[in-house]
Amino acid sequence: MKPTPNCPLNSYEYQCTICDVDLVCHLDYFPAEKGSTGSWGEPLEPDLDESMDLLVVYVAQTDVNITSVMSATFLDQIERQALIAFKDKTP
Repeated sequence: MKPTPNCPLNSYEYQCTICDVDLVCHLDYFPAEKGSTGSWGEPLEPDLDESMDLLVVYVAQTDVNITSVMSATFLDQIERQALIAFKDKTP
């Protein structure tokens, strides 16, 4: 097996363990955005909270991509934990 691929430029690498399996995750960060308003102050678009979008999940120290076999619950959990971990480190 090959080693875990490097994290893409401008993305974040987050390491965690789920069900006793060490994982390496690559995520994109999206800062909070204020939604637009009309001339009377009425909201035209909703505000968006900051978030992280999971790109890929590898088994640590391998190139085995397991993103497609993970449940949505685990994927959401990784995104939430990564956002907390990188909260003070994002641009």
